Amino acid sequence: MKTFMKTLFAATAVICIGCGTFPTSYYKIENDKVRLLDFIYEPPEAAPGDTVLCRAIFAGKPVSSQELTWRMSKKTIVSVYGVVTALDTVPLEIRPSECTFSDRTSCIAFTFVIPDDIIEQSPMIVENWIEEIPEYYRKEIPPILAEKSGKELLALLDKASRLPEMAIDEDIAGLLPFLLQYCTVPMQIYCTIQGDHKIKSSYSVRYNNRFAKILPDADIPVNRNPRIDSMHVYVVSKSGLIEFNPFGKKEKFERIRITDGEAVTVAVNDDKSYFIAVFTSDLDSTLSIDAAMGNSVALPEQFYSHWYLEFDEEESEEVDFSKLADIGGETISDCAYVAKLYPPKDKAITHCTAWVEVDDQFINEPFRPIGSTLAEVRLNFTY
Repeated sequence: MKTFMKTLFAATAVICIGCGTFPTSYYKIENDKVRLLDFIYEPPEAAPGDTVLCRAIFAGKPVSSQELTWRMSKKTIVSVYGVVTALDTVPLEIRPSECTFSDRTSCIAFTFVIPDDIIEQSPMIVENWIEEIPEYYRKEIPPILAEKSGKELLALLDKASRLPEMAIDEDIAGLLPFLLQYCTVPMQIYCTIQGDHKIKSSYSVRYNNRFAKILPDADIPVNRNPRIDSMHVYVVSKSGLIEFNPFGKKEKFERIRITDGEAVTVAVNDDKSYFIAVFTSDLDSTLSIDAAMGNSVALPEQFYSHWYLEFDEEESEEVDFSKLADIGGETISDCAYVAKLYPPKDKAITHCTAWVEVDDQFINEPFRPIGSTLAEVRLNFTY
């Protein structure tokens, strides 16, 4: 069994697990199949004992809460290669209900409580933790902490997280960013769709939100979900473009603002290029392992957008897959995530529903909680 610290220092680049995954990652949604668009957790990170709201949003074939079975694992191992193994699973004690995201999606919402003992019981936490820390970090750990076992360290952190600011020892306060990364553990949530497939989702548990409140000047990273401020379609007066910077001045363009609940009409013309941009905010800063030990500085996280498309069944049934609309090839310009919009090549396609999931990532922070958000747009095509 690989221990947590070996995973921590040997493979921090490969252990970021996405919010939600399904067996076949189709970005083009089929009407007769249930497809997950996103698990949106609020908050996107929590401490033991906290309550979390989850909204599971599906497209394609409609699904009800009665068709879903939920389980969880609080004993999860992640190898240095990012392979997740759940040592046990138990039913997730929830009362799911159907909520509303849009007319073209199914939305299931529930709250769950993070188990009080999830960090203590995690197999990723080892007793001889100090022995597995590289020497160049180990020498910076004061003896009062280095002599403690893994369980003793956890007990110390848990107690300190419940104390007022002045009661926290300076040795602990100075090393909190590093210790909190060591004491971050993953839990897995599983959703089985009746007669279909299973979805798994990772959620990271740590004490950061508690310490951020009692030590507001300590710069303890706490992740938030991204926020989509606006979306726009850009019709550029030049054909064949692969990339486009909406802040540049090279090409003339028309900008069409996407308003919630309203369809956008795109007039398809071979002499033009089309792009769709997502403007975001709430970009958080966080710490790598090295920065957590005071050897570097906080860096901003990165947002990534993922597009999913669904076509009207009556229009697309006889149309070749390659002639449907497409969205891809993202570029980033000043918090604008610009993707190439490829209009349909068959004039039978006049409608399309698109969803964009925006999530945040930061490579060198082990088990960093991943936030996400989702937006929908209805595209109409004229020729």
